[in-house]
Amino acid sequence: VTQSPPGYTDSIIGGLTYRILKDQWDCEDCEGGEGLRQAYTASLVQDDSVHFVSDLTVPNGQTYQYERSVLRFAENTKITVEAGGKLILKNCRLEAACRHQKWSGIEIVGATGGFTVHTSTFRDCETPVRALNSSGMVITNNAFIGTRSCLGSAVSLTNCSDWDISYNNIANFAEGISTRETFTSAINNMKPNRTANTGT
Repeated sequence: VTQSPPGYTDSIIGGLTYRILKDQWDCEDCEGGEGLRQAYTASLVQDDSVHFVSDLTVPNGQTYQYERSVLRFAENTKITVEAGGKLILKNCRLEAACRHQKWSGIEIVGATGGFTVHTSTFRDCETPVRALNSSGMVITNNAFIGTRSCLGSAVSLTNCSDWDISYNNIANFAEGISTRETFTSAINNMKPNRTANTGT
């Protein structure tokens, strides 16, 4: 691995190296922050601010948990949860590192029980949560705030089952919860999700 440029740190997770920006943001218009105060190679990050400058993959057998943290993403970056991996978010804020850009959300592929998110806020993303062939996920008491263009879905499910999606606030999307090849009856709990400026 080449040496990190000034202001960056390299962390190795699951055998892959991720370059994380510390203590600075490129855009003068955007909110700064404390940067990364601790390496995030640990499975649990609490009360911190992390800037992802490249995609993060949660591989089989790994659990990443973020609590009371701000997660900022470079343009078009995303988190992918693979089969056997787990991502847990509690009381977090997920947003683009630059308010003039968009990030690409969280993608869950072939995972069982691989994604849980409570009382968190998603911004600056056209489809914050996208799942394919996955089951046993929990998405409760969150705020999904779309882009000004009102495109995409807050949550998109394809061939999924056994989900709990309840008591979320959803605004500025073409669709609130999109289900393809997924019967609504396969979602165990879809208690009222409140929507505004959203198609369905």
